[in-house]
Amino acid sequence: MSLSDSKLRNIKAPYSGKREIADRDGLSARITANAIITFNYRFSWQGKQQRIKVGRYPDIKLSDAREKTGEYRQALLDGFELGHSDLRTTQIYTHVLEHGANGVRSPLSDLT
Repeated sequence: MSLSDSKLRNIKAPYSGKREIADRDGLSARITANAIITFNYRFSWQGKQQRIKVGRYPDIKLSDAREKTGEYRQALLDGFELGHSDLRTTQIYTHVLEHGANGVRSPLSDLT
């Protein structure tokens, strides 16, 4: 079941539903009992499941989280190893913000 903005808006504390809801293309939303929603990009690297935090809802909209996930996916396809042991999540985030999916500065870079 994919996410929708109205579904996310209607999540209230105390939340007792599924703790993680998958969307598409590796995007998922983790939800705490206090109804804090965090978007994550899930991917596999060297046979291990990895996760990168994309942002917290409503600070980042669902459409922006989907776009950011696409940029992360493209970075992986371009050979940028998101899970490389020498790279920290902040370096990966900075790389994607600076270069975007096609080597062009991301419009989301102004959100940070």
